[in-house]
Amino acid sequence: MSVSLERLARNQALFREVNERLLELAEGFQDGSMQFVCECSNQECTQTVNMNHEEYESVRGRSTFFVIASGHEVLAVEKIIDRRDGWTIVQKVTASDYVTETDPRRHASGV
Repeated sequence: MSVSLERLARNQALFREVNERLLELAEGFQDGSMQFVCECSNQECTQTVNMNHEEYESVRGRSTFFVIASGHEVLAVEKIIDRRDGWTIVQKVTASDYVTETDPRRHASGV
């Protein structure tokens, strides 16, 4: 994996980890929508996306899926799975082994 592709994957994995911690902190408040950080590969991105708990869980069901703010797609390394109001689900197509290995839920479930 090239250095730039590795950096992009690391950035997305880091943002996913932040969202997992936000979800833990919001436990008990998961019925409504909440703000998650954009999981795009831009390390300087500070955008958030509003999603409800069910929507977030649908993205997190696959280690290679990420939720990003609309317009933050990098089609050279990911493909668009679905577009919603203000956010997009993308699948990482390069460095997929890395994002799968770093998925915090993968390790928590013992997979």
